Amino acid sequence: MTSINDIHQIANKLKNEGKQPTTALVKSRVTGNVPLPTIIQAMKSWQHEPDNIATNAPVAEKQTVEEASTGSDSDILSQILNRLTAIEDRISRMEAQLKK
Repeated sequence: MTSINDIHQIANKLKNEGKQPTTALVKSRVTGNVPLPTIIQAMKSWQHEPDNIATNAPVAEKQTVEEASTGSDSDILSQILNRLTAIEDRISRMEAQLKK
């Protein structure tokens, strides 16, 4: 079972990644079945400690500065919409084939 200290480490790791730790975000990262009241209690007592990062959690890949600066949010959104449109087209074609 995950302890309050483990939840604090998850919250610190999220904060150090530049994300705002929320109960839902922490719950999604907790291993095992931790009751929501336990997470809420831990989050209420949590204080960000910049040097405290969970050591047993896998480290996510970080984008390099060059990678991050190559695309703006609108470019990324445009790419996602293009991919989504292509997927929807494929699904439509597959549905048409199944009807035949």
